[in-house]
Amino acid sequence: MPGTRTYGCVRAERGFTLLEALVALAILGTAVIGAIGALRAGLYARSGLDAHITAVALAESRMAGLDALPRDSLLAYATGRNGVFAAPFADYAWAARVRPIHGGPDGLVALDVRVTWADGEYGLSTIVYRPDPLPRALRRGP
Repeated sequence: MPGTRTYGCVRAERGFTLLEALVALAILGTAVIGAIGALRAGLYARSGLDAHITAVALAESRMAGLDALPRDSLLAYATGRNGVFAAPFADYAWAARVRPIHGGPDGLVALDVRVTWADGEYGLSTIVYRPDPLPRALRRGP
């Protein structure tokens, strides 16, 4: 027939082949495994972060207590003291030390606090000025 074009055999495709479905399933499985691994790592990091944040708050609280000590009580911390926090923080232990800073103006004192727990530790140090006279035993050199 003049003017009539012949097209190739047209086959109607309905759905996916088995091979295409398997490839899609493999890609989806890989993505899900990666997402589960990332979620697990995030949860592990969060639990560690929660413990660290608690340790920071406990160390700051202990440091504030040291800073508020009257001068005659500083001597008890000159060699260091340690203990365990009260419930619900019984998993955390503390160690504190007060030492004079030599070579500077009289009255400079270093306060050191270290908080430890099963998976880590956190240390906090500062230097404060105590214009009131320090106990004689604390003024002596290390």
